[in-house]
Amino acid sequence: MVNRAVLYDHLKSSSAQIRLIKLRRHDTNTIGQVSGELATFSLDDPQCPLFTTVSYTWGSAKEYGDEPVKLNGQDKVALKNVLALLRMLCCTSAENFDLAEDWFWIDSICINQDNLSERSSQVKLMGQIYRQAKATIVWLCGGSDDTNTAIELLSHLADRRHELRKDYKKRAKRMPEDLCGHPGWKSLERLLELPWWRRVWTLQEFLLAKELTFYCGAQSISRRVFRKALHSIELCGPLEDYIRKAAWTTAWNRRRLIQWYEQDHNRPKMSLVSLMAFCGDYETTDPRDRIWAMHGLAREEDRHMTGRPTYCYDERTLYTGLVQAFLYKYKSLDIMCFAQLFQSKEDGWPSWIPDWRVSCPPYVVPLMVSQSASDALANFRPVAGSRMGAKKFKRITAYRASGTEEYAVEPVDMFNHLSCRGIVIDSIDGLGGLPSRDERVIIQGTASTSPVNTTPADADHKEEVFDGLVRSLVLNRHDKYLESLAPVPRYRKEFRQLVKFADGGCEPGSLGPACLYKFVGECYVDGMMDGEALGLGREVQDFKIE
Repeated sequence: MVNRAVLYDHLKSSSAQIRLIKLRRHDTNTIGQVSGELATFSLDDPQCPLFTTVSYTWGSAKEYGDEPVKLNGQDKVALKNVLALLRMLCCTSAENFDLAEDWFWIDSICINQDNLSERSSQVKLMGQIYRQAKATIVWLCGGSDDTNTAIELLSHLADRRHELRKDYKKRAKRMPEDLCGHPGWKSLERLLELPWWRRVWTLQEFLLAKELTFYCGAQSISRRVFRKALHSIELCGPLEDYIRKAAWTTAWNRRRLIQWYEQDHNRPKMSLVSLMAFCGDYETTDPRDRIWAMHGLAREEDRHMTGRPTYCYDERTLYTGLVQAFLYKYKSLDIMCFAQLFQSKEDGWPSWIPDWRVSCPPYVVPLMVSQSASDALANFRPVAGSRMGAKKFKRITAYRASGTEEYAVEPVDMFNHLSCRGIVIDSIDGLGGLPSRDERVIIQGTASTSPVNTTPADADHKEEVFDGLVRSLVLNRHDKYLESLAPVPRYRKEFRQLVKFADGGCEPGSLGPACLYKFVGECYVDGMMDGEALGLGREVQDFKIE
């Protein structure tokens, strides 16, 4: 099993081979060089030993430890974060681990990072690796008094969940008096702001592990206790005075996702595109991992659609390929709408291709297409069901402007122009402004003589009506776990965006050979969201989008 001449021998992807590491414990608690052996096994072999996976952050600059690890008699440089974990495991005080029997899978050590082909094949196996592992260790950071305080508060909150749930049923959410001003809140906030929570690969590792334990140095807390603590915190009510929203949302969204997958095994998995949007503000060293880190979590048809993970192409090529594959597989343009969220700042980037390198925080319903009647964007935000008697209807059609017609899309040309068919509903030649000061004086002076004696609404009221309108375009959901105020400033901006022509473009309806459009985003047209436009008798035309 162990090849002492070569640290990284060839892995056979056809038999799902991986490397595992076994460590040797130090005789004392003093820090010494970490040593062990690296061996190859097949995940498909019944003789493959039980192993533990390790989840951690690499660090943006790939910081390396102050000394190498000795594996199979050879020195191997280890990341600073990994070396700290290995030292903890090798100490005699780490009684939770039996190093005489335990094998570990640590990607930065067990994968030859200099072999691009091996990296791609191992990424394909990551879902299987984490599902098959007996447990997962999450290394958040080295321990400190601050992290100890945070973990103690989490354990305390988990123990009080039953009490807090009873209080919640009796009255509205409120923070118990003994927890108000507790010093552990700021420690917990700092714990939830550690880099691990925002790294894109860690989501898969968090969701797929059979058992998972968080470590800050030697102090630990299980995923089960952590989830109970988060529920207790949610029952306490508004958290703005205790934990910053960004820190809380990242942890809570993970709880929401794992609960979705665990509660009903018959539920379909989320689509690849929905997962990418849900993790739109996660960080990644390699932008291609925006796709591949979600690959193992997505539904099977989307994994087939994208093919095997590969690092042979740059991110622009991969993102373009994903959109094209989606268009042709699902006969749907829905994926294009994500380009208004992930809007590229790079010159020459096609307007219809989302640039998933752009950071975009998750929303309850990020787009209208997220509540489309199509299953192409399967997610965990089902439209609230309706009832008639005892019979509950299945999924309600939300928005489907094309009715039952499939989208017609032509192959992308050599200039990355997308041609699709559609109908011009109308054109807008301008937007009216608010009344000027002089107009208001005239209106006020003549109001008493008007047959209908009503005073026009003031500007603030108009803005309130407008805010209500943009909020109303998002339907109500059963998903209370993602309740939050709608991002009205973003919606207002998008609502007022109409259409953008490329340089040298033309007016709608004037579709000459040189007519190019830029895609701005989705659009709500009242009375036209369920295929009504197809019955207007308008000419179906070709639109070329750059």
